[in-house]
Amino acid sequence: MIVDDDFFGRIALKTVLEQYQLDVHLAVEGQSAIDQVKHLAKESGCSFDLILMDLQMQGVGGVQASQAIRKFMSEEACDLQQPYICCITVHNTLKDKMQACSVGIDAF
Repeated sequence: MIVDDDFFGRIALKTVLEQYQLDVHLAVEGQSAIDQVKHLAKESGCSFDLILMDLQMQGVGGVQASQAIRKFMSEEACDLQQPYICCITVHNTLKDKMQACSVGIDAF
């Protein structure tokens, strides 16, 4: 899943990933990503393998969304594999990196 509030960023990443025959889901902001993770787990009994998460978004940002996804997966979908969450933000300050790592974002 690609979570990014930038339309062109989402489409560019989607285009690249689909060239490898990957099934790509899109979310415009963090709450939509959380909802999609919960829906997939509850309705299909599976999880996303990879979430490419923008940190800086309106509404629920990437850090908060990652926290909520990690919490849901460990408490309510513990039989499913945690998705790998990778940050795709253009902001890369040390503070951003430390905050992302502290909530379970796997790569920056």
